Order: sequence, then C-alpha cells, then structure tokens
Amino acid sequence: MPQPKLRSRADSRLSISFLLNDPKPKVFSSVSMEHQLLLVQAAQLTQHSRPFLPTLFSVPAAQPFPAALHGTTLNVGAYRDAHKRKKLAPAIVAQLDALGFVWDLKRYKWQLHLHALSLYKATFGDTLVPQSFVVPAQAPWPASLHGVPLGRVVGTLRQSMAGLSQAKRAALDALGFTWTLTKLKFSWEDKLLALQTFAVRGHLNVPPGFVVPDQDPAWPPSTWCMPLHQVMHNLRFSGQTGEKKAALDALGFTWHSNQRTKYAWPDKLLALKTYKQLFGHVVVPRSFQVPRGHSDWPEVTWDLQLGVLVNNLRTRDQPSDRRLQLDVLGFVWDTMAFHWQVNLLALRTFHRLHGHVRVPQTFQVPLESDQWPNETWGMKLGWVVTTLRRTRDSIAASRCEELDQLGFVWDNTTNHCTSTVQTNSA
Repeated sequence: MPQPKLRSRADSRLSISFLLNDPKPKVFSSVSMEHQLLLVQAAQLTQHSRPFLPTLFSVPAAQPFPAALHGTTLNVGAYRDAHKRKKLAPAIVAQLDALGFVWDLKRYKWQLHLHALSLYKATFGDTLVPQSFVVPAQAPWPASLHGVPLGRVVGTLRQSMAGLSQAKRAALDALGFTWTLTKLKFSWEDKLLALQTFAVRGHLNVPPGFVVPDQDPAWPPSTWCMPLHQVMHNLRFSGQTGEKKAALDALGFTWHSNQRTKYAWPDKLLALKTYKQLFGHVVVPRSFQVPRGHSDWPEVTWDLQLGVLVNNLRTRDQPSDRRLQLDVLGFVWDTMAFHWQVNLLALRTFHRLHGHVRVPQTFQVPLESDQWPNETWGMKLGWVVTTLRRTRDSIAASRCEELDQLGFVWDNTTNHCTSTVQTNSA
C-alpha cells in the first residue's frame, strides 16, 4: 500500500491517515464525522467474528474491508476516550450501542475473564486452571469466551493480587479462587503428616503431579498445596536416616520407584476393562493409579497411571481399531460432557441422600464414602451449584431441563432449608 504523503502536524490531525497510522495518536477535542462513520463500519464488519474491537485494530487485507484501508491500524482507543468526553455524535453512539460495542475495554475483559472462570469452576469443580488451558470452541463455553487463555489469565491474577480492587478480590473469593498454589517451604512434620493422610487410602502410590488440594478439610491445613509427589521424590533423592527413615518405613514408603515407564496397548486396554469390571464404567478420575500388588488387578497393569492415560486418549488421535475397542467399553470422548455428567451424578446422589438439591455453599463430597460414586469424591458441590446459578444464561436448555427435573433451585434467596444438611455428610 502506498505511504501517505508527509504533511504538517496540523494538516495531518484532520486526515484519516493520521488516525489510522499515527503510532501515538492524541486525544482530540473533536473527531470528524467521517472518522466516526469509519469506526461504525469497522464495528459492523467485525461484530460476528470479534466480541469487541481492541485498542489498536489492524484492518485485515481482505474483503469486506475497503481496499484503501487494508493493512492500516485503527486507533479505537481514541474513540473510546472521545466517548468519555462526550465528543462523539449521539447518532454514532446509538449505532455502536446497538452493535454491542464495548466502550470500557478493561471492564469488559474483567467480566469476560470472571465469566470464564465461573464456567471453569462449574465444569471442573475448582479454579486450579492449568497454565496452558485455553477455552475451547465447544459447549458449554459461549462463543464470546472461545480462545480466552484462561490459564495465563489466572496466573496474572495471582501475580497482581495486591493491585486488584477490593470488589474484584471479593468476586474471586466468592468463587473460591486459589491465590497461592504452594508454600515456599514445608517442614519435615508437614511432609510426614501429608504422607500419613495420603496413606489412609491403604498405599503410598502418589500420582505424578499430585498436589494436596487447597482448603480441603480432609487434609491438615499445614499440608495444603504441598506438591506431594515431588516431596516423595526429594525424600528418596536426599536419603533419610534415623527417626525420619523409621517413620517413613512405618508408612510403607518405597525408597526406589519401581513404576514402569512403558505399557503395551493390550496392557492398557486390560487395565480399562478391569476398571470397568470393578466400577461399572470407565470414567476414571485423573489421579487414579492402578494399585501395586492388589489381587483385583493383573500384574501387567500395576502402577499404571490410568487416569492420566484416559486423559491422553481423549486429547490425542487414536487409530480406528483402538477407537472401536474403546467405544465398546463405553469410553467418554467429550471431556466437557464427561465433567457435566460427573456434576449431574453428584447432584443426583445428593438428591437421593437428602431428598433435594439445595446444596449448602460449603458442602464438599466426602472422600472415599460408600454412599458417593468415587468419581465425585472431594468435589466442592456447593460451589458447583453456586456457579450454575450465576451462569444460568450460558447453560444449554437441555442441561437446564436436566437440573429442573431434579428440582434445582435457581434462586435460593427464599430457601431456608440448606442449614439442615451437614457439610460433612457421607
């Protein structure tokens, strides 16, 4: 595209080229009608593909944008500032409002990110968003959230905690936001206590990447957020003597990791078949590891990180013959649908136990309870229900019907019965 001719600063102030190309545009006391119409045109052409125009909008070099504007940059921030100063024509403002134009970009992004975090909490039961997580372009996520790098957003919120307003911190606290992932140091007593708590399961096969849940009443507070698998690795590497070694030996601590690193496909399939025989399904929790030495499990499957395997099978392409074998087992391919079904399963179980689904906000599914399906253990069901209420407008009609059939209470302001449910009920 030909470069515009050089003009004096005063002349350039009235040219489209200045508004489109000046890298540091200033705020003007007036913006010409021609330029305002240009903004409306850009908003109209992008309203279906973009929920908002960024501060600096690069005009695509393609139709339907006018050829004269291809490759230029529109300083949308100047128009937003002019709007604050009431320098835009009322008719232009009305047109942009009708298009859903975002005047306050920071506020919009905050609401967008909070909405995404609420949906994540409703889907997965917590706000421990992996750093690499990006909102997928699929249900139940609305189009306005597709592509949001939620993992990076959450990391930024933690880093900028001190600079957030009280209102924003309160909104995040209401979601049960995890501000601190790990302590810098844990004492020997804390580590031993965490291992003793885990050993209640009957073994010390701590899955790779396992971190003690934050704010989980099943764990002592001094152990919250401890990277327990890494702690075990460090204990093995550094070696222990005397009383410390004796205490670990008493727990059945393994000083040499015998976990296999490779399993053949028949072994993996056998593990899935065994899991289904034992539990009636293949909805395997991510933290599940095949126990070593257990008579219910074939030896070739011992130590297999079955939960991790299932997640990898979902997220990676599989040969047609393997997909067929998995389909025969009733394998769940859609992770969003899977988490929805787990949430629904927890609500149905709560209804069976209590006769309603007025779940107290603090209620958490007890761990290893015979009355609850194991894939729901530890779920913060109260927070799931709260988030479902907040995000009702984003939930598919079919899913709303499923909740309505359970007697789900969308507005609990008149509910006086939740206090009758014990938060540690099994």
